Amino acid sequence: MEKRLGHGYEPGDMVWGKVKSHPWWPGQVFDEAFASPSVTKTKKEGCVLVAFFGDDSFGWFNPTELVPFDSNFVKKSKQTNAKTFLDAVEDAKYEICRRAALGLSCYCQNPSSFQATGVQGCFAVDVEGYQPGAIYSRRQIEIARNGFRPIRLLCFLQLLALIPCGNPQNGVDWIRNVAVVLAYRKAVFKKFDVTPDHAFAVGAQHTESSVEILDLQKKMPFQGIGSCI
Repeated sequence: MEKRLGHGYEPGDMVWGKVKSHPWWPGQVFDEAFASPSVTKTKKEGCVLVAFFGDDSFGWFNPTELVPFDSNFVKKSKQTNAKTFLDAVEDAKYEICRRAALGLSCYCQNPSSFQATGVQGCFAVDVEGYQPGAIYSRRQIEIARNGFRPIRLLCFLQLLALIPCGNPQNGVDWIRNVAVVLAYRKAVFKKFDVTPDHAFAVGAQHTESSVEILDLQKKMPFQGIGSCI
């Protein structure tokens, strides 16, 4: 059963943690139910277990040593150019994208992508296009699904059409919106895509007639991927 920690943080929340002699480091609040005995036996009263991106290290932190990830991303992600830190930030951005794509993953479309774990209310989820087997709680899955807003997606596409090429933003919202656009396209239109060999006529000839192509276009969806999202 998912635990409420009582100090504003929940398992799965992304944070920045302060470690002595290190800059603020990206991580996520880790569910103690998945921690090894060697980690749980070092638990400190009133502290939160945090798994850090980059080196996969763990630590128990007082909540005062943590700050929310999203609202501090722009400032904290520029603390240093050290490779280990930049790699950790990239891993955190990858997780942001995977969670955004999680919002367009649905059990009703692909039940095998959601596997029960030994912890009640938590699932090992295969999000298409990302490393499989990520652990998410029912709460995280619901947050991801509720975060998908078609009107927000359309507004973002309009913004993309207006900004100069090569001038992307760096905030979490930008990263998340790009991931949603790519995940939406994959979820809705993947079955209509031709293979690279077919697209570039490698080793094969295009055989579809104009009528067949038009029929295929008529079948392509122009609405959301379903009310279950």
